[in-house]
This record gives sequence, C-alpha cells and structure tokens, in this order.
Amino acid sequence: MPLDDAKRFVLGMTQSQRIKAITYNGYIFASRYVNHKKVLDAACGSGFGSFFIAHEAKEVMGVDVSIEAINFAKQNYQRSNLSYQVMDIAQKGILPKKYFDIIISILTIEQLSSDKITSFLENCYDALSDDGVFILTTPNKKITSPRTDVSPNKANMSELTKQELIKHISPWFEINSWFGQKQELSIYTNVWVRKMVKFIMKLFGREAEFYGHSSCSEALELRPFRTPMYYTIVARKK
Repeated sequence: MPLDDAKRFVLGMTQSQRIKAITYNGYIFASRYVNHKKVLDAACGSGFGSFFIAHEAKEVMGVDVSIEAINFAKQNYQRSNLSYQVMDIAQKGILPKKYFDIIISILTIEQLSSDKITSFLENCYDALSDDGVFILTTPNKKITSPRTDVSPNKANMSELTKQELIKHISPWFEINSWFGQKQELSIYTNVWVRKMVKFIMKLFGREAEFYGHSSCSEALELRPFRTPMYYTIVARKK
C-alpha cells in the first residue's frame, strides 16, 4: 500500500492543493480541543497531523492500516508523547476501552465500506471516555459526487450527504456542532445553475470557480444559505 496511493496526505507527495488545505485546516480545527488530552488520530497516514496535535496534547496515538505509512511516521514525526501503531480501526474490539479523551478522524470514513463505517464508529464509541469528544471531517457527497455512487476520488467508497452522515453517526454519538470547509452559496449545488453561471462568465472572459481555491478551507460554523464541500462535526457519546 504505497504512500502516494492518493489515500493519505504526505508532504512532498500529495499534489492536490485542495486536499492539502482541507487536511491542514482539519488538524488546526481539531487542535483547539486537544490541550492536555489523550488523543487518538484515527487513520493518521504519514503522521504529520499526529505530530502537530502532539505539541498541545498530553498523549497522542496515531494508527493506520498501512505499514508503509506508520514506518514513514515513525521515521519523520516523533515526539516523546507520540506513538504509532499499525491497526485496522474497523476491526471490532481493537482499541482500548474508554481510554481517549479525543478521537480525530480526518478524511477517513469515506474510504470505508458501509459495514466498516459501522464497525469504525462503534470502535470509536467504545474507545472514548464518557465525556470524550469525536471530531470527524468528511466530503459532502452532494458536492463531491452528486447523482452517482462512484466518487471521482478512486480512494473513496462511501461519500455521504449530511442526512446519511447523521444516520451513520446517530446510533453512537450526538452531534453538538456542524462546521464546513469551502462553503459556497447553496444555489450553486445545482449543477445546471453552475453551468449557466460558467457560461455567462465565459462570455465576459472570466473564470467561474465553485468550491475552488477561492473558497475558504478553514472549518467554520455552517453559514446560512451556504453549503460546504467538506463537513466537520464535533460529537459526544450518547
């Protein structure tokens, strides 16, 4: 499972500016919750996010199914309060019970099949302390793969709409807050509106970007009449 297989963010390998921005800002957002906490970075990939979080957390464990990713993390991102393990986080019962104060999952569940999403969320539920916080960032299917079950990102198996995300999360967690990255006017979620605007902009010699570089990648509270390209949720155990 090579590091540059598009499933993980790796400095110097990942080419997509959008994925870089979403991942950076996902960890920046999560950092506000981790001070002096025991944190699990679920599907940590190359480890740079775990390393960033570890500067403020009490303890961080980064886990990933990829041996190559974990070896890379151990070689490049080490701190005394940071450890890594090769682990399939969708394998039931693999995490310690009620150990972590915070679990972070950035761009993870969309790469799992529906049944594995259930196992993953159950594992996170079991591993969180009773007052623990679960932070999750995932694409909004309404924007990234509308009208199809096949994502343009070949690494993604289960991109979800807001309603589908709630359905998966609700048996285990109560969502306290919704945030969004790359928020645009909701009217632009309609593909025909976007086509029309692009056509008009082309007539005037201008480029129309939707959910592109001009949109803010910072995780902000959901704004009225706007729809994000990526959802970030903050949830607690039921």
